[in-house]
Amino acid sequence: MKKVLIAAVSITMFLTVGCQENQNSQNFSTRNSNIQKNNFDVMSLREKANSILHRSLSSKSGLIRAHAIEVVSETGRKDMMPSVVRLLKDEKFGVRFIAAMAIGDMNYKPGALSVKPLLKDKNINARIAAAFTLTKMGKENLDSVIIEQLKNPDQTIRANAALLLGKLGKKNAHRHLKWVMTDKDTTYMVKIQVAEALAMLDVDKKATYQRLWTLLVSKYSDDKISGIKGMRLLNTEQSRTAIKTMLVDEMVELRLFAAEQLGRMFDYSGKNAVINYFTIIRPRLDTKSKGQTDRLAAMAIGRIGGPELKKYIPILLKSGNKDVQLRAAQAVLLLTK
Repeated sequence: MKKVLIAAVSITMFLTVGCQENQNSQNFSTRNSNIQKNNFDVMSLREKANSILHRSLSSKSGLIRAHAIEVVSETGRKDMMPSVVRLLKDEKFGVRFIAAMAIGDMNYKPGALSVKPLLKDKNINARIAAAFTLTKMGKENLDSVIIEQLKNPDQTIRANAALLLGKLGKKNAHRHLKWVMTDKDTTYMVKIQVAEALAMLDVDKKATYQRLWTLLVSKYSDDKISGIKGMRLLNTEQSRTAIKTMLVDEMVELRLFAAEQLGRMFDYSGKNAVINYFTIIRPRLDTKSKGQTDRLAAMAIGRIGGPELKKYIPILLKSGNKDVQLRAAQAVLLLTK
């Protein structure tokens, strides 16, 4: 994939999948039939979900640790933030970056003191994440540290700086982001991140909508993913309608992602796309393809809910894919908040 953004890794790892017949499809149909007979309480899955999240935070995989931090933040689990604070010293700079950002997103004040040393981290991405959190918490005014990195020739650093400025929400960042958009050294993928950041700033909505619409009608799935996310961040009736057009996209991954993003906007019109995945598409997928789409489906269930979707969570919690388990745990934690 061509996406370079560290913080966005959990929503950009999509692959085009084929609908290959799988010998396990009959087994799934049988299990699905059994599930429909049982109107279980999702709260009964909370203990298992907590266990998966705890285990994921100490996983040997840096990617799983990073995703687990995101789940803690997405589900508002302040009781698990001490584990996130410990990951500020993780060997992987991407994990340190996301841990620092999560502390800011959660406004977890006990973590502020632990974030400060990252201002001198050997990795610039970690340093600007620390600057973001300390600024967001009102401890220091370090947005200039982030703005400075918009000119960094390293495109990952440039993209993450744009992301953090968007999350800070300071409207004076608009002109700096516009400069990045027009700079000749800015790569296409960084411009996409800038478009998302501008959507967060709630300025010049008409121009931002047009940029995001261009992504939605692109022939590349990465572009469409960013377009969907950006439209959700723009958060207008027009952008909501634009996301709904993706519910009939030919790629199941994009349909599931659109359903999840709409769910974040309290619009549950993507429910049928998720049901269609489990009842028609999933039984025909091979194991590898199923792992990619199961994760997206789990995330959508967590944002949409309803008995028609909740009944699939136990299957996802038992997945052999650790990331699918983690996102299923996220769904449980969101639905039982």
